[in-house]
Amino acid sequence: MYTDYFNGGLCGEFCVRTKGRFIPDCNRPDVLIDMFLQRLE
Repeated sequence: MYTDYFNGGLCGEFCVRTKGRFIPDCNRPDVLIDMFLQRLE
C-alpha cells in the first residue's frame, strides 16, 4: 500500500523488539507516519 515510502525493515525490527505487543494499524497512517513512513528524495 505504501510501496517505497514504507520502511519495512524498521517495522520488522520494531515488532521483534516489542515482542509483538504493538501491531501497527496500516489503515491509520497518522500512527505510521512518525515511525515507519519516510519521504523519498
